Amino acid sequence: MKKTIELPVLMTEKEFCDYVGKSRAWAQRARLEGDGPPYVKVGRTPLYPADKLEKWLQGTERRATCEERG
Repeated sequence: MKKTIELPVLMTEKEFCDYVGKSRAWAQRARLEGDGPPYVKVGRTPLYPADKLEKWLQGTERRATCEERG
């Protein structure tokens, strides 16, 4: 009996940007500065695991503009 591995859904940079409503330049800058969500690279292509994106989005939630980023 073969064991099945469940792989994460990977979003392209364009799919990620469309999802969060940001430009590709923003995504590139966020990767450079380490400010965006976790990603993996396959060759030169950045891909965003959907499950990590959801966790990252939850971590960016704020109640006031004066809240410090953590």
